[in-house]
Amino acid sequence: MSKRILFETWGVGHTKLQIPAYAMANDIEAKSARVAQSIARANGLLVITVRSDGTALDNKGRPESNHFQTTLGVPCRGGGFTPKAQLWFSIPVSRS
Repeated sequence: MSKRILFETWGVGHTKLQIPAYAMANDIEAKSARVAQSIARANGLLVITVRSDGTALDNKGRPESNHFQTTLGVPCRGGGFTPKAQLWFSIPVSRS
């Protein structure tokens, strides 16, 4: 069963992108990849890279959200990609 992934975004080119309210993923899929794909799909772009950018902690030192960086772009002739946007997003850590 798919679950909603809520996230926040910021970064270069962020204001020019359509940002979905959430992404969907099942338990097997990496949440970070699904968020990046959701943003890319909403803008007609492809995901070039996704990487972890650390974890934000609350005032008690507990993980609050995981941060990621992604580069989105379009294919170019001869192979490779042309970057169109670089942005960061955070996914809240669930406390269950």
